[in-house]
Amino acid sequence: MDSRTITMAKAIGILFVVAGHIPGIGFFPFLPYTFHIPLFYFLAGVVFDPNYLSRPALFAVRRVRSLLLPYFIYNFIFATMSELAKRWPGVAFEAQQGGVIRLLLLEPFISGHQYMLFAPGWFLCSLLLVGLAYLFILRLLNSAALPRLFYFSLFFTLAVAGMLYGKLESKSRYFNYYFNMVVAKNLVGVFFFYLGGQFRTPEYVARLCDSRILLVACAIQIYCVTHYNANFFVAMNNYPSIVSSFLTSMCGIAFVIFFASLIADSKRLNDEWLLLIGRNSLHILACHLFVFQLLNIIFLSLHGDSLEILSRQFYYIYDAQHLWPVYFSAGIGVPVAVATWINRTRVAARSRWRQE
Repeated sequence: MDSRTITMAKAIGILFVVAGHIPGIGFFPFLPYTFHIPLFYFLAGVVFDPNYLSRPALFAVRRVRSLLLPYFIYNFIFATMSELAKRWPGVAFEAQQGGVIRLLLLEPFISGHQYMLFAPGWFLCSLLLVGLAYLFILRLLNSAALPRLFYFSLFFTLAVAGMLYGKLESKSRYFNYYFNMVVAKNLVGVFFFYLGGQFRTPEYVARLCDSRILLVACAIQIYCVTHYNANFFVAMNNYPSIVSSFLTSMCGIAFVIFFASLIADSKRLNDEWLLLIGRNSLHILACHLFVFQLLNIIFLSLHGDSLEILSRQFYYIYDAQHLWPVYFSAGIGVPVAVATWINRTRVAARSRWRQE
C-alpha cells in the first residue's frame, strides 16, 4: 500500500475519531465507534516492517520514540492544564482519581482516561503494547514453522477471547479490571495489527479497492447498524455484540481503504488538505478535546451559563445539534494549523542557524 493511500486513510480515520466525540453526529451507515479504532491498528500493521522481526530492540526503541515520547509530552502538558483549570476557570478536567505518579505514569497504560482533555491519547500507549505483543508472538510462531492458516486462527482466537473477557460482569474486580485493560483489550488490537500486516502485498490491496467488495461491505454495514448495537468500545474493552463488532470493523476498514486509494490515485482532486490532516493525525488525536473544551468555555460564558457542567459530563458539547460543525472543523483545523506553524517555524530557525 503506497504512502499516500496510508496518509489519506489516516486522515479519513481521524475525521471519524473527532466526529465520534461529538454527540449526535451520524455518517450512516459507517458510524463512529463501529470501526475507526480497529482501522488505526490495521494501518499500523500495514506499515510494520518485517525486518524488525530480527531486530526487536530497534523496533521497541523506535516505537517508544514515535509513540511514548509525544504521548508523555502531551500528558504532562494536559496534566498541568488540568491542575490550572481547577483554579481558573474552576473546572475539574481529571477523569481518574489518584496520585501524581499514578496519573502521569501508570494510568496511561491502563485506561488512559486520567485527564478529560487527553482521553483519546490512550491509543498511543495501547498501540505500543500491541506492536510489541505482535512482534513477540510472531517471532514465536515463525520459530515453530507453523502453517500460515494457524497464524490467522491464533490471532483471531486471541481477539475473541479478549472481547469475551471484556463482556464478563466480574471484570470490575480489582485484578480483573487491570487484566481487562492491559491484556484483554490489547489482544483485540493485535488481531487487527496482524490483519494489516497481511495487506502489505499488492494482491490483497487490490481486493480492498474492488468496488464489488465495497458494495458488499456497505450492505453488511447497513444490516449490522440497523439490527444490532454494533459499537466497538476498544478503550474499555466492552462490546454489545462481538459478531457485529467484528463485521462492522472489517467493513469500515474496507470502506476507508477504498476511498483513500481512490482519492490518492485521482489527479483531478486537490488532496493537499487531507494529506496535511493525515500527517498531523497524532496532534489532532491529542488536542481536539482540548479545543472542544475551549469552545465550551467560550459559549457557556457568552450565554451566562455555569461552567460546572464541564466537570460532570465527559464529552460535553454546547448545543451540539446546531454547533457541531464549529466543533468538528475547529477540532481538526486548529491542531493542524498550530502543528504546521510550529514545524515551519522550526524549519526556518534551523535554516537560519545553518546559514549563520
